[in-house]
Amino acid sequence: MEKVREFGRPTVRWAYGDWTTTNLVPWKRIVSRLGIRPQQQFRYLKGKNTSDFALVMDAMHILGSRRVEGFCIVSSDSDYIGLAARIQEAGLLVYGFGNRTTMQDFVAACDEFVFVDEEEGGE
Repeated sequence: MEKVREFGRPTVRWAYGDWTTTNLVPWKRIVSRLGIRPQQQFRYLKGKNTSDFALVMDAMHILGSRRVEGFCIVSSDSDYIGLAARIQEAGLLVYGFGNRTTMQDFVAACDEFVFVDEEEGGE
C-alpha cells in the first residue's frame, strides 16, 4: 500500500476471492490491516474465474462513474490485459503490481508495473 500511495490516494480498496477457503486465511489479516475491503466471491465450480469477473464488472462500473483518476491492479494474471487497455482508452492510468513471473504482455499493458517480490517489506 505504501507503493500504491506513491501514485495517488487509494479511494476504492477491494480484494476479491472466496474468503471462506483456507488458502485465503493468511490474507484476511493483511487485508484488514491495510484497510482493504474483502469482496466475497464463492467458488461454485473449481477452476472458474468468479473473482476475475466480479473485479472486471466492478472496475467497469467505477470507470463509468469517473470518480477515480487511475487503477491499480494487483495480480500476476494476464487475464487483466483487456481491462488495462479499456481503462487506458478512457484516459486513465493503470498501475500493475505482481510477481516477477507475471507475463510480459500484462506488464506492458500497464502504464507502470511494480514487481512486488522485489519490493522491501512486501506490503
